[in-house]
Amino acid sequence: MMDNDRIDQEELNKIAQAADTAEKMLSGYEKAPLKQRVKNAVYPLIGRTPLRHDMVFWPAGLLLLGLIECKRTQAAADYILKWKEKGAKLSKVDDALTGYAILRLIETGHADLMPYAERIAEFIMHAPEDEAGSIIYGSGGRNKWIYADGVGQTSLFLIEYGSMTRNDSCIKKGMLQIRNFVEYGMDDASGLPYHGYDKESGISMGIIGWGRAVGWLLLGMQAAVKYAAGNDAYSSLISEITGFLCTVLSFQREDGLFSWQLQAMKGHADSSGSAMIIWAAKKITDIIKTAAVSVPDGEVLSAVENAVRKADPALLGMISNGYVLGALAECIDFAQYRQAYGCYPWGQGSVLMALGGRYTGE
Repeated sequence: MMDNDRIDQEELNKIAQAADTAEKMLSGYEKAPLKQRVKNAVYPLIGRTPLRHDMVFWPAGLLLLGLIECKRTQAAADYILKWKEKGAKLSKVDDALTGYAILRLIETGHADLMPYAERIAEFIMHAPEDEAGSIIYGSGGRNKWIYADGVGQTSLFLIEYGSMTRNDSCIKKGMLQIRNFVEYGMDDASGLPYHGYDKESGISMGIIGWGRAVGWLLLGMQAAVKYAAGNDAYSSLISEITGFLCTVLSFQREDGLFSWQLQAMKGHADSSGSAMIIWAAKKITDIIKTAAVSVPDGEVLSAVENAVRKADPALLGMISNGYVLGALAECIDFAQYRQAYGCYPWGQGSVLMALGGRYTGE
């Protein structure tokens, strides 16, 4: 018994150290990187508009969520207040992820942050979209490409925001993002997603089964399952999502992680994609149990239980001296997945999300 207690305390200490590091990483987003600041000083001299610094861009959103899962809610709320003091500026649809973090903070008693969730909702609801109503991600007006990243981020926020505020338009918009990607962005043979697609041309883009694309989709899908559990109009979506989840879990490696590309079983593992998948899997099964949802694939609960049993120690093993290692570098665009692995904010945040349920400190 003593050994188990000692091991548990060691695990908690590792998670706490990683949360400390996440707080430091988050503070780094308070101001623009030096490279951007230098460019902004030069741009007006050559007739270019300085780049706006986005304090709540998606890596910051993942760090916020990791801290929130670790009960570091005050640190997360303090960061949002600093963003408020600097004008609460929004730049990209990726900012929806921080919107979801704000909703989680509101649930813990930070009701004063609701105006900023409202601001993000208005921003996302007025973002450019394609002819099917899918929100366009990062195009700068040059195309109408739909990315799994944007689908997961915007649906996660819009569904939860709409449910919290009883805004049916936001809920419908969020659910539509998931529905459209399931219809237009999946590979029929493998059951896994492409990174994205262009509906007008009918062409899917990027590789099939990129780990973080799967993770992004599942983040939004767990919100869709949560809403669909109490709404018959969307009940059929639950079986589609749980079926997809079972397919995803079938690619889990023996070491408990998922490869950077799920089918590349002998490829490099990615701690960030793995953690996103496991976080969402836990949430989906919690919803199924709480709402007593009947799912056609009764194996999903046991599949997730087995997956989590293997993944948790593997993810914990990625933490070294407070730093989460083994995360794939930032994806530049479709089919540009630089094979560099290390400690990045998205790995730090997502692994804390997945493991935060074990942590009880503040």
